[in-house]
Amino acid sequence: MKMKIRVVLVEPEHDINVGFCSRAMKNFGFRELYIVKPKAPLGFEALKYAKHAQDVFKQAKRVKSMKQALRGCKLVVGTTGVGKRSKQVIRNPISIAELKRRLKGEKGKLALVLGREGMGLSPDEIGGCDLLAKIESDGNYPVLNLSHALAILLYELRGTRGGTWENLAERRERRELVKAFERIAKRSSARNPSKITAAFKNMVERSLISSFEARSMLAALKEV
Repeated sequence: MKMKIRVVLVEPEHDINVGFCSRAMKNFGFRELYIVKPKAPLGFEALKYAKHAQDVFKQAKRVKSMKQALRGCKLVVGTTGVGKRSKQVIRNPISIAELKRRLKGEKGKLALVLGREGMGLSPDEIGGCDLLAKIESDGNYPVLNLSHALAILLYELRGTRGGTWENLAERRERRELVKAFERIAKRSSARNPSKITAAFKNMVERSLISSFEARSMLAALKEV
C-alpha cells in the first residue's frame, strides 16, 4: 500500500500550474488534491494542461482555509524554496532525503502543502505545518516552478515503505505537548518564551515522536 498523500495548493495563481500539478499527481499515483482560496480561475486552461489527469483536477476540493484542507491529516509538511534562517527557528527546513528517511510507514495521511507561485507560504502558514521541507537546488536560483517542485516531491515520496510511522503521535497530542511547554516557558524568567516555544515545537516535529513518548512528556510537564 502506498503512503496516503494529500496535496494542498495554497492560493495558486495560474491555471497552467494547477493543470500540471494534476498531471504530476496522476503520474505518480496520487489523486487527493485540495485547493485553498485559489487566485486562478480554475477554468478551461487548467483542464487543458491537466491532459489525461482531468479527473484529478475535477475531483479536487476547493476550500476556504488551510485548516479545512488539513482536516484528517496526521502529519503536515510545508515546502519552501528558502534555506535556513537562524532568526526564525521554525522555518529551518529539512532536505527531501531526510524527509524520506523520517516518513517510513504506511498508516495515516500526510498533507504536502505548497504555497503561491509568487511568495510561497506565509510565516503563519508555515507555523501551521509540522515539518518544513526544501528541494536542494542551485543556490543561485533555488526556487522551482510549482508543478516542477510537486513532481520532484511526489517522485521522491512515492516509494516510501515500512517502518513505524503508524506509531507517530497524533497532531492533537503533539499540539497539546507544545502548549504545555509554552505555559511553562511563559511562567519562567526566559527572555523570549515565544521563540523558545517555537524551537521546542520544531524539535518535537523533527523527531516524529510516538504517542507513548508524547504522553510521557506531557505527563511530566504537567507536574512542573
